[in-house]
Amino acid sequence: MASETFLKIAKLTKHMFVVPQDVNGQPYIHELIRQIPENCKDLENHQTLMVYEGMGHIISMEQNPSV
Repeated sequence: MASETFLKIAKLTKHMFVVPQDVNGQPYIHELIRQIPENCKDLENHQTLMVYEGMGHIISMEQNPSV
C-alpha cells in the first residue's frame, strides 16, 4: 500500500523532489536514494519495483547533467 502511494506521489509531484529543499541545497531525491536499503528491506519484490519505478520518475526530472 505505501509503495503504491509513493509511486502515485512520485508521478504527480516528481518535479518537487529534484528542487533543493534543505539548508545544504540538496534535493530530497538524494536523501531518498541514501535510504533505499532501509526503506525497502521489508518489502516484497513487486513493492520494491514500485519504489524503484517512482524513483525513476523523479530522477527523470533532473535537469542538471552533472548530478
